[in-house]
Amino acid sequence: MATAFAYARVSTNDQAIKDNSIPEQFSRIEKFAQEKGIEILRNYRDSDSAYHDENREQFKAMIADATEKKPDYILLDDSSRFARTRKASIETKDLLRRHGVNIVFVNEPMVDPKTGVMVRRYSRNKK
Repeated sequence: MATAFAYARVSTNDQAIKDNSIPEQFSRIEKFAQEKGIEILRNYRDSDSAYHDENREQFKAMIADATEKKPDYILLDDSSRFARTRKASIETKDLLRRHGVNIVFVNEPMVDPKTGVMVRRYSRNKK
């Protein structure tokens, strides 16, 4: 069975209230993982204090854990939850890929690099 870490983040109180709360993000991630046969080993989360990359303590811990424990995937609701800057995104994705960890954004179209198959994504409007 494939394994994953899951990460959710809100950067504003408004996001926490709307359909992008941390529990709602994890719900979509967990549904995706269940359908794909992926075991989530651990959930990581950062709240509105994570507006800047340097304040994202759980994200940093997850990256460190992933390079050591090497889950197959890191699952996030969408790419806006991953990094605040393009540079940080590129550097972190490169680090993870060098350790064999794939990043999957469950609400965005993506071709599975192993199979070449389009992976279904979930809409926030669907339950």
